[in-house]
Amino acid sequence: MRFTDHQLDQILEDFPNFELSYEKKLHKKVQSDIYLTIPKGKKYFAWFKLFKNTPMCFFLEINRRNKCIENIFHYQVPFDRILCSNTGTILYGTLFYVNKKRCFNIENIYYLRGNNLTFCNNSIRIKEIHNIMKSNIKQTYYNSNSILFGLPLIDTNYYNLMNKINNLYYDVFCIQYRLLYKNKPYLNELIKINKQVYKYFLVKPTIINDIYDLYVLNEKKYEKFSIAFIPDYKSSVMMNSLFRNIKENINLDALEESDDEEEFENVSLDKFVDLDKKYVMKCLYLQKYKSWQPIEVVQQNVSQKREILFYKKK
Repeated sequence: MRFTDHQLDQILEDFPNFELSYEKKLHKKVQSDIYLTIPKGKKYFAWFKLFKNTPMCFFLEINRRNKCIENIFHYQVPFDRILCSNTGTILYGTLFYVNKKRCFNIENIYYLRGNNLTFCNNSIRIKEIHNIMKSNIKQTYYNSNSILFGLPLIDTNYYNLMNKINNLYYDVFCIQYRLLYKNKPYLNELIKINKQVYKYFLVKPTIINDIYDLYVLNEKKYEKFSIAFIPDYKSSVMMNSLFRNIKENINLDALEESDDEEEFENVSLDKFVDLDKKYVMKCLYLQKYKSWQPIEVVQQNVSQKREILFYKKK
């Protein structure tokens, strides 16, 4: 929902005047109390306030250069009216998308039910943000005008956080360094991560060497998705050992042996392959080829089709 200039003036006349927490680019690694993920996207205030006696959540888009508010939007959020008390509640964060769903990453809080928190330390602010998410905001997505609120990954260990990033469904802009009890500038470490994405497919062989069908779950039914990518000799040998009876893969001396009479007389195309075999395999997504490479047999549930399509679009 967009607003007229008059409506924008009405909304903004009650917006309190305060300074954003200062952020600067990290130039060398330093010790920090906590580390958190900041996704790629535009910055917004999420302001819970009464407008014409109706509790609403406004999203105020912040100009990256001058930090001024350049636009206001209203999105559907299920929340407790108490957040609109007095001046209301003002959160700060990043708006981004996951699977076409609008999401808001809460990174700071400046007002809580009319109480000014700008001078509070990060320990207090983070606790209040968690309390709001636990008690006052529901993570429900109704329609295309909805938005999901969420929290960044937060860890006291930098390397633990870096390991978790590979499993995120969104692109990370930076890792932010914060002190919990001192009001110092936030330090942003810009990162570029080549995420290795793994999913689980049901793999079945075909009569053609190095051609394997990949199946996914579409709700509760298996559905053929694509053909596996077999990039090299090592991968070919591994797959043959699972689905085919090719003695050269097992014993190099077999190259010198002649076929026995039964094998020689069998001219069927599938004589070396067991077409009834199937395995759930962990597969690596190769961005360059837009394909999935089988890595190993696993005891896992087959991935849902909707999860995998997300990576095909990236």
